[in-house]
Amino acid sequence: MLKKSGKAFLVGGCIGLAGEALIQLAGLFIKDPTMAMMAGILLFGIVAVGLIASGLYFKIAKLGEEGAAIPVCGLMLGAATGAAAARAAGKSKGQAFLAGFWGVIKVLGTGYVLALALGLLLR
Repeated sequence: MLKKSGKAFLVGGCIGLAGEALIQLAGLFIKDPTMAMMAGILLFGIVAVGLIASGLYFKIAKLGEEGAAIPVCGLMLGAATGAAAARAAGKSKGQAFLAGFWGVIKVLGTGYVLALALGLLLR
């Protein structure tokens, strides 16, 4: 269990570090910090799509398991696999998109609800 947690922590940390590096890189070209952050996150999403399309992210996710599922690219992977499963089950492209999108909404919604509950609890 400790080895599994260590892998998840290492992979998630590396993904977070890569995202932070992209935000800092965007900050070199964009002086407004808010815009630089948004541009960095957009770059992160583009890199994630490339990793998913190439199949490399599946190997990273297999190694890091939960550590690879939490970051932005993990949400994209979840959406892509949900949509692919729906297409394999014979759903239309629109239904497959909604299936993938719904998985992301569930993860984000759960996070927001937990953050709200903790915020109210710790108030």
